[in-house]
Amino acid sequence: MRHGFLKTLADSRKMKYSTLSLAFCAVVIAVVILLNTIISVLASSFNWYIDMTDEQMFTLSDDAKDILDNINKDAKLEIVFPLSKDQIDTDYAVSSTSGSIGYIHKTALEIAQECDNVTISYHDTTKDYEFYKNAGLTSHAGPENILILRQTPNGRYAEGDFRSYPINYFFVQKGANDSSLYAYNGELVFLSALIAMSRDTTPTVYFTIGHDELNFIGEVGELTYDNIGSAYAAGKIEPEAYVLMTIFCDCGFTIKPLDIRLNEIPTDARMMVINQPTADFTEEELFKITNYLQAGGAVFCFTPFGAELPELYSTLSKNYGVQISPSVSPVIDDSHKMTNGGAVHYLANVSKDDDSFATAKYFSAYSNYSSANAYYSDAGSIIINPLYKTTEGYQEGTLRKYTYPLLESASTAKLGDSTGVHSLMTITSIDSWSTTNESSTFSYLVVCPSGNPVRDASGSMAVKKTGGFASSTALSLSTANRHMLLSLIQTTSSVQTPVNLDYKPFVEYELEITDSQARNVTIVISTILPVIIAVCGVVVIVRRKHR
Repeated sequence: MRHGFLKTLADSRKMKYSTLSLAFCAVVIAVVILLNTIISVLASSFNWYIDMTDEQMFTLSDDAKDILDNINKDAKLEIVFPLSKDQIDTDYAVSSTSGSIGYIHKTALEIAQECDNVTISYHDTTKDYEFYKNAGLTSHAGPENILILRQTPNGRYAEGDFRSYPINYFFVQKGANDSSLYAYNGELVFLSALIAMSRDTTPTVYFTIGHDELNFIGEVGELTYDNIGSAYAAGKIEPEAYVLMTIFCDCGFTIKPLDIRLNEIPTDARMMVINQPTADFTEEELFKITNYLQAGGAVFCFTPFGAELPELYSTLSKNYGVQISPSVSPVIDDSHKMTNGGAVHYLANVSKDDDSFATAKYFSAYSNYSSANAYYSDAGSIIINPLYKTTEGYQEGTLRKYTYPLLESASTAKLGDSTGVHSLMTITSIDSWSTTNESSTFSYLVVCPSGNPVRDASGSMAVKKTGGFASSTALSLSTANRHMLLSLIQTTSSVQTPVNLDYKPFVEYELEITDSQARNVTIVISTILPVIIAVCGVVVIVRRKHR
C-alpha cells in the first residue's frame, strides 16, 4: 500500500509540477552562479569595471592617453609589483597618511591596456627574491616599492635603467604642517617614468655654479634619477633645490653643474637653470648666455628678491625688456595668502593680459588643474618694456623678441605704497631667422624674481636660502607650481613631459542620517524580502486552488 501511495504521489500532477519547479530553480541558480563566475574572471582579466568616482580615480584621463600614444613604442617597459595580484586586489583602503597599492595597480592596468609595449608582473619580495637578485635590484626590493624596468632586446633588464617608487610617492599631502593625503597622483608618476625610460637619448640641463646659487653643496658630478637621491642624502644638494632637480630627473634629464666663468656652454645643453644666485655675473659670462639663447637654447632664471645683481639685471632689461623692480619690499597680498610650514605664501594667477599669447601657448590646459593658483613668496615685481609686448615683437637684426607675463599677482597685491596687479614671472621668446636655411630657431628665457636670501649678522648673503616659486616647499604642495614647471620645460626644451595631468583629489562623503532613520531603514530592508516571498507564495497557492 505504501508503495502504491508513493507511486501515486510520484505520478501526481502536483509532484511533477513541484519537481519541475525545483529543477528549474536549480538550473537558474546554477546559470546565475556560472555567469557571475565567468564575468568576474573576464572582468579581472580584461580590466572591466565602471568607475563611479567623481574624480575618475581608476580611469586614465584623455591627456594621459594622448601622452601614451606619443611615447617610443619600441621600448619594452615592465611595471613590477611586490605583491601577488590577489593580495593587491584586496587593498583599496586609503588611510589618512599612507596610500593604497590598489589605486596604483588600477592605473597600471589601464596603462598596460592602452600601451602594448607596457607589461605588468608580480614578484613577491620574499618568495621571489631571486628575481630582484638577478635584475640587480636587491636594494630596491621591498613590499612598499613599485619598480618600472626597461627590457633589453634579449629579454634582460637594462642596467641602471629603472625607476623605484614607494607607495606614498603616488599620493599628495595637503601641506608641510598636514601630512594627511589630499589627492592621488598616479598618472603623473607613471607617465613621467614611462616618457623618460622610453627615450633612446638623454637630454642635459646645466645648473650654473660660482655665484652662490641655490643648488649644489660642494663638488658634484652629473646627477640622474639613479643617483640624485643618494646625493641628497649625502648632503650634496640644497634642500630647497632638491625637488626642482628631482622633477628634471623624473623627466629623464641628466643634471650637470656648469661654471661659465671657466667654461663655454656645452653644445649638448638642452637647458640652463640659474637658480637663486646672490653674486653677480660678469660681462663675459652674460655674453656667453646671450649667445646660447640666440642659438636656440633655453634658460630659467630664478633670482632671489633683494639680491644685488646689477650686471645680470641690466642684461635682462637691455636685451629682453625685463626690468626687475628696485623696490626694497617684496610683493605682498594679505587677501590671498596662506601660511605653510611657518612661511607665508601668496597666490598668483596666470596672466590675463589681452595682448599676451603666453597663456594659450604655454598653459593651454591650466584651467583644468584642480588648484587654480601657484604659490610665490618674497617676490619682486617685473616691469616689461612695451616694445617687447607688441604683436610684431622687438626687432634686433635677424632676431625678433617677444616678452609676456606668465604669472601675475591679484589686484589686491601691494608693492610698497602702490596696490594693483604685478607681473611675477615672464617668458621671452626669441625668434632667430636664418637666411641660409630660410627657417626660424626659437629660444626661450623665463625670469622669476622670487625667493628669500638669508643674511648673516653683517648683512652679507648667507649660503642657505629659500627658493620661492621653484622651491621644494612650493613644488611639493598641492598647487599649480609643478604643473606649470612641467609645461615650461616641455615648451622651452621640446622635451616631452607629463603636462596637463592633474591630481585627483579624494572626496569625502558623509551619510547624514539619524539613529531613528537608520533603524527604520534596517526594518524595511530586513522585512521587505520575506514579505515579497510570502506574497508570491500566496499567489501561487491561490492560483493552484482555482485551476
